[in-house]
Amino acid sequence: MKHTLLVVSLLAVSTTFARQSPPQVPGIAPSGVQSAGHVAPLTDLDDRIRGVLQARDSALWFLTSDQGVYRLVEGEKGKTLVRFTAEHGLTSDRIGGIQEDRAGNIYVLTEPGVLCRFDGRGFTKMPSLDPAKSEWKLGPDDLWFPAGPDTGAVLRWDGAALHRLKFPTTAAGDAATLPRDKFPNAKYSPYDVYTIFKDSKGRVWFGTAVLGACCYDGTFFAWAGRAENGSFGVRGIAEDSDGKFWLSNTLFRFAEVPDPPVVQDPVDREYARYRKEKGIGTEADTYSAFVSAVRDKEGHLWLAIMGGAVCRYDGATWTEYPVLHEGQGTTSRLEIEPADETEFVTRVAAQAEHVALRPVSGVLGHLVDRPRPLHISPRRWGQRRIGEEKVALFSRWAGYRWGPVAFVGREVSVLPTAAAYDATAAAPQPIGLIGAHRSGREGDGTEFSSVRAYHSGDRMRRINWRVSLRTGSLHVVSTRSEEDTALLLIVDALADYGVSQGVDGDESSLDIAMRATTAIAQQYIRQGDRVSLRVVGPGAEHVGYGSGTRHLRRILGQMAHTRPGLPHDVEVEHIDFRTVAGTMVVVLSPMLSDGMATLAVRLLRRGLPVIVVDTLPDDAAPSVSTETDPEIASLAWRMRLIERRHVLERLAAAGCPIVAWHGPRTLEEVVRRLALRAQLPRAGVR
Repeated sequence: MKHTLLVVSLLAVSTTFARQSPPQVPGIAPSGVQSAGHVAPLTDLDDRIRGVLQARDSALWFLTSDQGVYRLVEGEKGKTLVRFTAEHGLTSDRIGGIQEDRAGNIYVLTEPGVLCRFDGRGFTKMPSLDPAKSEWKLGPDDLWFPAGPDTGAVLRWDGAALHRLKFPTTAAGDAATLPRDKFPNAKYSPYDVYTIFKDSKGRVWFGTAVLGACCYDGTFFAWAGRAENGSFGVRGIAEDSDGKFWLSNTLFRFAEVPDPPVVQDPVDREYARYRKEKGIGTEADTYSAFVSAVRDKEGHLWLAIMGGAVCRYDGATWTEYPVLHEGQGTTSRLEIEPADETEFVTRVAAQAEHVALRPVSGVLGHLVDRPRPLHISPRRWGQRRIGEEKVALFSRWAGYRWGPVAFVGREVSVLPTAAAYDATAAAPQPIGLIGAHRSGREGDGTEFSSVRAYHSGDRMRRINWRVSLRTGSLHVVSTRSEEDTALLLIVDALADYGVSQGVDGDESSLDIAMRATTAIAQQYIRQGDRVSLRVVGPGAEHVGYGSGTRHLRRILGQMAHTRPGLPHDVEVEHIDFRTVAGTMVVVLSPMLSDGMATLAVRLLRRGLPVIVVDTLPDDAAPSVSTETDPEIASLAWRMRLIERRHVLERLAAAGCPIVAWHGPRTLEEVVRRLALRAQLPRAGVR
């Protein structure tokens, strides 16, 4: 009796292995990583997966940042995961891409731009041509790779040698190129390639950093989507059933113009072959921006969108498989093919930390024709492991049993949740051109400022006739313009104090920080401000300044990967936040680290409005080993709290407000006072 089992979850998850090896059961070989002549547990799989390739032999290849490549194969004895590094023929453990040719050969691109071919046991370096002898051509069997950052080039493997190709310069590219003598830190080229895509006509597309996408048909270069997606660039390209192209978003699509009009502007001439049209998405849609796309055998389009979620488009409707917020739930269903000889199914789900199951025990038993789903609900933000279980099948009257079979769980990104935050206080120092905050200067706006005497250039519609008639001279109503602001959110992830019981129980310091950060980011992004995130921790999660729904998803996605600990390569005091004048800074920290206090003072001395949100729970206590005397530990903790109180007092004396997080409106009064303080006259000494 042979069965194929498929656990189908309504929640699409990122392609990441669980960080725990499955239990060994009779008849099932344990998975492992075979490297350098020994078998290591599955936990050795790197958690920074950059890409996945499914080969024609059904093997799965996983690209990592700096740990080589992994190959997952399934044989008669189970699944085996093999790791290949520089010891197996790769020229470097840093991987830039992987592809398979029509003959089934696997090619891996290592940094800096060296191609290696897999021969079944290891890798062999492939020859490459001098860039001066490389040629732009388009063959049906060519393999294309990005050449890497700050190169402005692509690589083409023609079956015999690797060509290194520079894009022909364009007017748009010249305008976007920054001179290195003035901008020495600008380590990128506007022609840098993020993604490569082949369309239905065999043409190859290159998604670039700032120039949109370039379509190469073997003789001609056509550009589309100039400055599409801003600084995010084009990281994914999709072709819909109408033959039109989406460039990392569904808001617009590009249609080919067979006979483009003749235009005089050189930039417009380069982008004239593809016409920009209205797409099928809006800014409010979760699928408005995507990072990669793939089409299945049925022709359905699958998009990996911001934050780790997945959407499917069948040409008419969207089906969304989002990542979860803490407290939300999903279901896991079991499909059995064929099920003719099976009568009863038993499922036993593993208990995972901060993951609730229904039934609570995780044990399900049902007839095959009356399936029952397993309900799963992550109770805390972060990377949560779900789907690990054992399944057994029974024939009629339990005459035969198949299994139990162990299914390896997956890690899903669980986003922090937040209560609605509706602030009405103006930003202390708005610095943008347009926005929702009252400016410190007068201009065209709706906020009343004063009634003053008429000056040359004032608009007639601003004249206040009542005051003018009473005083005998013209007076006008002046208003304050509205501007946006920049907000920097700094999260202290150096340690986690207190006990976390999930979304329904007690909160730890990092729980408070994450949920507060989510609430603040949602509010300011919703009103059009630019928000940046910086996590001070081992992962150094960072999201630059941006606005809009897709930017919020980037912030939440990075927060879901945060783990407490000390940074590996930089001291807290030396972190450069690259803030500009007028940026409002919110530091969310329990302030038990001298480095975080120094960081706040440094930003404060730069003239920035800084607010410290105290995230230390009232009942927090350090976790100590059983060998430590409880009285000594309690005394040390009390002394540490006294030191912390002195630090907070000194910060407050320096002009930095300290507030404890008590819900969505915690910052309301503090921001209002900072805005009033910014309007006060300042005295200076010459």
